[in-house]
Amino acid sequence: MKNNKYIIIGFLLITFLLPKTVFGIGQVTKPIVVDNALRGQEVTAKLSFINSKDTELIYGLMAEGEIAEWTTFFTIDDLNFENSITEIKINPAITQNAIVKFTVPNDQPNGTYAGKVYVFEVAKTEEEAEKTKINVGQRIGRSVSITVSEKEVIKLESVIIPLTYTVNKGEPLQIKFIHANQGNVAVKPSYQIRVTKEGKEIFNAIFPYPESEKAIKPLERKTMPLVEWQTTGLEDGMYMFEIKVLLNDEIVKKINHGLTVGNYNKLLAMINPGDMFSGLSGIFGNGIIKFISIGIIALFSIILFIKYTNYGKYVKKLKFKKTNTSLNSDKI
Repeated sequence: MKNNKYIIIGFLLITFLLPKTVFGIGQVTKPIVVDNALRGQEVTAKLSFINSKDTELIYGLMAEGEIAEWTTFFTIDDLNFENSITEIKINPAITQNAIVKFTVPNDQPNGTYAGKVYVFEVAKTEEEAEKTKINVGQRIGRSVSITVSEKEVIKLESVIIPLTYTVNKGEPLQIKFIHANQGNVAVKPSYQIRVTKEGKEIFNAIFPYPESEKAIKPLERKTMPLVEWQTTGLEDGMYMFEIKVLLNDEIVKKINHGLTVGNYNKLLAMINPGDMFSGLSGIFGNGIIKFISIGIIALFSIILFIKYTNYGKYVKKLKFKKTNTSLNSDKI
């Protein structure tokens, strides 16, 4: 146990003290591994750097090894990869990201190719530059392994997030889609939305991938523009949604959820419990008023839920059944 304790202490010292006092720079060092890359393909990965010094630093970016000539760097907001960079400026105590792009040559033979991408502090004087050349340890590398093959791999992971489960009548349901391309070819998924009420289908359509959006590149994680489904013309009540992410006619992700449509927010806005109890603020203070207001809103929401859903009918049936049972017992 003592040995483990000393090992942990030593690791913490190395992790938190050395980067600040010696380098002043840090980089996420998890290896970049690309399997089944195609010839001519562009693969990107995110790099994360941190400046632990008290002054602004300029980092140099470079690559070495078999992948060195395939490698270019870009700022995180250069989504079209128009202006490559060799340096990046970072303010004190700030983590900043950049993009590294690997372009596999069209004539590259099959095989696994290795190398490293480095971040290093740019020398400000000739003397510092000479020291940097001698002490190559003053840089932090991240291993890269790229396997080139002719096999296409299509693999997409998706997350579906409805922004709300209750909308006012006439307002749209907004849905967020987040995709992570784990394959080696660019993809354009589509979405299918099916809506039912009490088992009856009222809407079923496929939304194609937006023409204005570029395809999702291999290893790219992308949050898509919100998809909206209009509720105009719908009656108040509960609806069931089935939302799918489709890729080459195959289902990547599917969720089912309920949606309540009705002008409940408008009704709640008509009641301002704070004004009703404002005269008590001098006696009880704003805390108790806030507590009472929240309680009234919660009670009003429950009443609306029972009134505008099948739950109220269910409770009535249950009470009626219980009453009949009591009457039958009296007869016996």
